[in-house]
Amino acid sequence: MFNKKDYAKLTLDELLIEEKKTKQLELFFRIVLGLLIVSILYFIVKEGFRESFSKFFILIFIGIINFKNSKDLNEIRSELINKRK
Repeated sequence: MFNKKDYAKLTLDELLIEEKKTKQLELFFRIVLGLLIVSILYFIVKEGFRESFSKFFILIFIGIINFKNSKDLNEIRSELINKRK
């Protein structure tokens, strides 16, 4: 997840496996991100904004990871298009 792979060196089958793994990670982080947003909104309504402010850092961290996975998925898909030509 955090190591940079050279997708140009992978074969078509390896790229398909990487795409599947990355899609699963992206789905997982989107679900976690959605649950965090709902829980933060709940705590803001219940406790107020000041008490819930520290929970935003967790949300930002998960968002950054999700953004990186989306970027990797786009790289894998572009490499798949190049390999299929």
